[in-house]
Amino acid sequence: MQKLQSQFLEQRLIDFLSSCSWLPGYAFPQDIVKLKVLDAEFSKKMRLERDREVGISEYAPGAEIIADGKLFTSAGVEFKGQPDVRWWISCRECRRIETGRITDEPPVACTICGTSFLGACEPRNYIRPDGFTTSMEDPPTMPKLSRLRPPRTSEVFLLEGVDPDSFVESKVSGITYGIKKGGKLFRANSGRNFDSFLLCPICGKH
Repeated sequence: MQKLQSQFLEQRLIDFLSSCSWLPGYAFPQDIVKLKVLDAEFSKKMRLERDREVGISEYAPGAEIIADGKLFTSAGVEFKGQPDVRWWISCRECRRIETGRITDEPPVACTICGTSFLGACEPRNYIRPDGFTTSMEDPPTMPKLSRLRPPRTSEVFLLEGVDPDSFVESKVSGITYGIKKGGKLFRANSGRNFDSFLLCPICGKH
């Protein structure tokens, strides 16, 4: 029990709430991504889709998916029209996430705590994929004894925090809390070993 208690205390609250499906956006997924299977034998009888939080990892380029007794490999990202490329950067001190369009200049310091980003935190580009796809050049195969584990996604970050003046005292001594309505969460997939993904801007192939 002590070990279990220690594991819970070491977790960030927002990570714990999302992992146990307490947050509404995760308990009732409405934002889903699909893996489009291009092989004609399987494309019509398969519907591979996951909520976006899991899908950006399970269906990421290079990931292996077992379905209907076959092994499929994700080959790229699907997007409609020109991809909207943006950047994100995380403050190592207060953990605030800053995001912006690729045409915007990233800040040199955190807008909340003032920690410098120079030489320590580099902005990383990202897109919001409409889905993922296999390749006609890579037909499904028989599953192996094991499959390549999908790359891990980042932690869950709250993009817009609560105004400091909105915090109130809780019934637990020393604990204050604030409620943010309509807050936005951010999660990214930086690739295996954080080496990112190199994607074709036209077809989305990895």
